[in-house]
Amino acid sequence: MEPVRIRLYGLLSVTRRGYLTQLGLGAFLLFCLLVLWYYLPTLLPAPRGDKPEQVLPSVELVRKFRDALPWVVLGIAALFGIEAYVVLRRFAQKERLQQARQPESSSSP
Repeated sequence: MEPVRIRLYGLLSVTRRGYLTQLGLGAFLLFCLLVLWYYLPTLLPAPRGDKPEQVLPSVELVRKFRDALPWVVLGIAALFGIEAYVVLRRFAQKERLQQARQPESSSSP
């Protein structure tokens, strides 16, 4: 029996195994982002004291990104979860259709 393939994003034809591999890679990269967030405070310490330091706008942008990173990761993880739910349901639907057709094609001469 040939593995079920679906069109993902209307561009890629993937199998369930390929999709789960992609999903696992995405989860690993999100984990790497959280590790980066954990270590960034040691690279870019927050300003201390009453006197605000003069910092470059790019450094301030990186600090703001660092502060928002857990929320970004949480949002992306939620989107991955919704996408996985929809895609895995499509795989299950196509597999049911393929199994329903299988006895018909094997009984033909």
